Amino acid sequence: MTERFSFALNAVDGKARTGVISTPRGEIRTPAFMPVGTAATVKAMLPESVAATGAGKTLAGFLPSLIDLAANSSDRLHTLYVSPLKALAADVERNLLGPIADMDLDISVESRSGDTSSDKKARQRSRPPNILLTTPESLSLLLSYPDSFAMFADLKTVVIDEIHAFATGKRGDLLSLALARLERIAPGLRRVGLSGQYKGKALLVQGGVFGDNANDLLSDSDNSVSVDGRVVWMPSFGDTQLHLGASAHWRKANDGPSAVRYAARPFVHTTNSRLVDTGTFTATSERGLGLEGALIAGPFHVASEGFWQTARRPGLADPTFFGGYAEVGYVLTRGDRRGYKDGSFDRLAPSRPITAGGPGAIEINARYDHLDLSDAGIAGGRQRTLGVAVVWAPIPYLRLTANYGHLMYDDAAIGSTSGDRNYSADAFGLRTQIDF
Repeated sequence: MTERFSFALNAVDGKARTGVISTPRGEIRTPAFMPVGTAATVKAMLPESVAATGAGKTLAGFLPSLIDLAANSSDRLHTLYVSPLKALAADVERNLLGPIADMDLDISVESRSGDTSSDKKARQRSRPPNILLTTPESLSLLLSYPDSFAMFADLKTVVIDEIHAFATGKRGDLLSLALARLERIAPGLRRVGLSGQYKGKALLVQGGVFGDNANDLLSDSDNSVSVDGRVVWMPSFGDTQLHLGASAHWRKANDGPSAVRYAARPFVHTTNSRLVDTGTFTATSERGLGLEGALIAGPFHVASEGFWQTARRPGLADPTFFGGYAEVGYVLTRGDRRGYKDGSFDRLAPSRPITAGGPGAIEINARYDHLDLSDAGIAGGRQRTLGVAVVWAPIPYLRLTANYGHLMYDDAAIGSTSGDRNYSADAFGLRTQIDF
């Protein structure tokens, strides 16, 4: 499913602390039943952005690479951009070099095509730029050289632009072969999987089969496999949007028991502490079942989700953990409402932005979260949260949020200063999100 993504700056007490990647489903709040994502996983999850032609979709796709290269200076090839047109690659190079120079970043960007001089081509093979922009044909020629292993060994990201223009032809076949070779040369490049989607007027069906990293597919070090699916019924009745859905997850280790751990941060996610935490235990497989529902009627919306995760333990009782929430919200500004698109909430877009002399869009939300990680002899604790939030969207692509949460803990993994594991806490956070 095509989604937007945004870069959000978290703040506590008005001071910036962390940055996160967000989608229309929310801020990728890792549920307690999912492993905490790594930077590489986030890169693999980055969806395609949606905007009008010329709005900067392609340049936004380079944002994770620029962040990584700015923080970790390198003289190796980091990001590969593939386009069906050499003229488009040249335009992207020109448009990238401007902001890189403005920010005074030590990042090199070059293009490569049939028009590139032989001297420059030879130099790129021995001393490649951080970001290389090329075409499927030039990429295939590069991969034919014996030294291609050295050139692409540290590749982290591949950006494919205008793929619809050549995916079904011979150039698409050429690119597929090139990507297969890149995965062999740089096995940590991306995660692999197969997914599909059917979307009707009021029905959405999504499913996928996933393995582990590409290099693990060539050995017996990791033979795990997972199957995930989701079905959503989303009819609309005049001004009212209904959303009812169910999801399922199954994963099998296939290499005997593996170590698993379920944990969650306390509300604002600006700390690495997990106050509810099962600790690490062994499991041969896991199964998850989820239910979701939402209703949008004019400025009012209500939403709720629940998820049950069961871990299979050899020779022991199988614990089932539960997480869920219920939320109600109201948009205060006249003519505005919570957005919805293709089975998920969309951005809050003001009908009267401040650029047109209006107040923007203002929304208030109240929410209850419940997470129970204690079952079958595992005491991971229980976390309940009562939260309120005020959201202000001055323009369609900018959102400012103030969140307050009162958290209540039973059998917390981390005790209070007096050693008590049953206590309450309060959290407040400010967040600014820029949506591309």
